[in-house]
Amino acid sequence: MFITKVSALNAGVYQCSNSTDWKKVLNKIRLHTLDVISQCGPGGENLTLTCVLTCTKKCDQDFNLTWSGSSQNGRQTGSVVENNSLINRQIFPACLTGSEEITCSVQREGAVMASKKWRSVKALQTPAWLALPLGLLTCAAAGVLYVYMKRKRNKDAAHEQSNIGM
Repeated sequence: MFITKVSALNAGVYQCSNSTDWKKVLNKIRLHTLDVISQCGPGGENLTLTCVLTCTKKCDQDFNLTWSGSSQNGRQTGSVVENNSLINRQIFPACLTGSEEITCSVQREGAVMASKKWRSVKALQTPAWLALPLGLLTCAAAGVLYVYMKRKRNKDAAHEQSNIGM
């Protein structure tokens, strides 16, 4: 089985069955999901990164969430269990402006079981943010030019008709 895009909604127990006998379970697989969510406060203050491990029913007590790779010192809140999720937050005094890469890892008995990277991106660094205003400006300029040319053509046609009528 290969799942390309996994979300927290996909966490659960999956069963592999024989195609001829659906009642016969060959194997059971528990799928936990890991995600990193970022929230930047108003005015670029207080970046909060939240690492969420969503378990099938209840997260095992030997799971631990850790952060690595930040150049700025963030304050970690420690792992907290909420419903069927293990949550760890890292809070920075300001939103990261450089191209930072921070990793949340799930550890079990000291071994890394899974990890998820979060990358900060400058607002103007992405081509989409640069292309959007440029595209809107181009459309506006084309619209203004079209209206100007149409009015000029109508004025010229009206002026020619008045010259012909004399």
